[in-house]
Amino acid sequence: MAGDRNTQSQPQPGSQKSQNDKNKDSTNPECKTCNNVDCYVTNTRGLSQKFGAKWIQCDFCDDWFHGTCQSLTNSDVATLDKMDEKNVKWFCNTCLPVIEASLQGRGRVNNNGEDSLALHSTHSRKPNKIEDIMQHINAKIGATNTALKERMTKLEKSYADAAKSNTENLKKGMEISDSARNLLKKSIEQRETENRKNNAIIYGIDEQEGKSALKMIKDLMMSDTFHATPKPLRAIRLQTSGPVDKNKPRPIKIEFLDEYSKWEFLKRTNATLRGRKIYCKLDECKEIRDQQYALRQEIKQMKGENSDTDQETD
Repeated sequence: MAGDRNTQSQPQPGSQKSQNDKNKDSTNPECKTCNNVDCYVTNTRGLSQKFGAKWIQCDFCDDWFHGTCQSLTNSDVATLDKMDEKNVKWFCNTCLPVIEASLQGRGRVNNNGEDSLALHSTHSRKPNKIEDIMQHINAKIGATNTALKERMTKLEKSYADAAKSNTENLKKGMEISDSARNLLKKSIEQRETENRKNNAIIYGIDEQEGKSALKMIKDLMMSDTFHATPKPLRAIRLQTSGPVDKNKPRPIKIEFLDEYSKWEFLKRTNATLRGRKIYCKLDECKEIRDQQYALRQEIKQMKGENSDTDQETD
């Protein structure tokens, strides 16, 4: 604009006139677009309504215009007025094509002795509202993405910490569970050992229908061999996983009052009844019985190998 930009509600008469003034009425200036002093717009009901538009002066022709008539809002006009300090020029829609053509090499345009025009003709048009909105949206999206990334980072860290804590708690729980399981196992073994210490297992007693295991043991002890041996408290025929073999009677577990009574019965049974294929053993847990069985098998195998060696030598 020529000199200081004058954007006001209405231009003062005779302000910023150029030498090629087009006989503008100084007492009643008119907008060079609508040829009216006042600016009128059409409202939503289709009626013409007076609008207090700001005025703006072209920096080339020095004519005055309603900002609204040049597709500028009052806010746009105020912004352009502030940008005048940065030597930003504004040109009306009539002058702009001439200026753009000259800047493209079809000649040079001078106005009031100016050697050149500012290359800011884009400010002569209404600011691109869509672009402004898109920039605003992009800025919002960028800020939202940053906030989401920060939140996701915090959530991932929180999840990792929780997972680590749960894993540690699970390990501790498993350690406690293993420890408790071992203690329980040890306690059961001790209890079973305590319960077994007064027990004995006798083999080779035939099964008789209608006669209890305890009655059969007491009948067996009627001989002089067991006259000083205390009688058992309880006796029970043990169960087998397979069918009952009549030729191989199931063993009987006998419970005595104390260990002394058990050992007396065991020694006398093995000393006097072996000839009848009746013998007695301690009531051991399955683990010990399996170890004893494996040891017996190993001894048999060693005896068999020694026998084969003796035959070869003979």
